[in-house]
Amino acid sequence: FQRGKRVLQSLECDALSFSSDDLLHLTLEIFLEQEFPKKVNVSEEKLKKFILCVRSCMFDNPYHNWFHAFDVTQTVYCMSLTGETYKTLTDVEYFALIVSALCHDLEHPGVNNPFLVSSRSDLATLYNDRSVLENHHCCRAFQADFVDRLLLCSDHHSAAYVTF
Repeated sequence: FQRGKRVLQSLECDALSFSSDDLLHLTLEIFLEQEFPKKVNVSEEKLKKFILCVRSCMFDNPYHNWFHAFDVTQTVYCMSLTGETYKTLTDVEYFALIVSALCHDLEHPGVNNPFLVSSRSDLATLYNDRSVLENHHCCRAFQADFVDRLLLCSDHHSAAYVTF
């Protein structure tokens, strides 16, 4: 974990060189380095529970797994710092960017949209054959937030929630 903190803001960070538990700590560190608990009024405890929930929602696929979720999150984080994108975003928008990166492939089944549509999967039917995986990942992100009672954004007023 400590060696990961040294490369967290660098593209030299290799997710596969860490344990799954190390990645939990490093993901939390991204949120803490940006002082999101203070900036967006979300407790560190809620963040910990949310990150654990995200990991539990990642299937054991060869590619779309917890390591991939961390890798994308860390890359987005690194690029937002390197390119100074974070300076153009509000705190809520920046927080949403990092959360979105973390949740972008929740419950990915390991197949693509055309396969889901052509096989007439339940997911394709649920989302009317339109952006099946994208809709599902987004839906699960909000379910991981609210249905599981983590209420990551519960303290946000309605305008901040809409932005999120």
